[in-house]
Amino acid sequence: MASFITATGPKQDTWLVEMVGLLSASIGLTYLVASLRKQRLPLVLGYATSVSFLVMDITYVASQVINRIYLLDAAIQCLFLTALTFFLIKDRSASGKLQR
Repeated sequence: MASFITATGPKQDTWLVEMVGLLSASIGLTYLVASLRKQRLPLVLGYATSVSFLVMDITYVASQVINRIYLLDAAIQCLFLTALTFFLIKDRSASGKLQR
């Protein structure tokens, strides 16, 4: 927590930071387990989570509520959304070729 606060600035409610961290880890674990079991990825969960983080990062950095370091997270969310979309298109393309 100390290094996070050093990078992002002081926080009033550290429990909220911990909760967001646990939720993020839970979502990541869901993706990891689905991937290892070769199951379908929960696309709605992935898109909704990434878009939510992206919107919050940009909105609150722009309004100067949170530190600009959060734009790094926004960039990571953009990369995740791009990768998710790429793999979705690739998967659908491969499925279409198999059905023809």
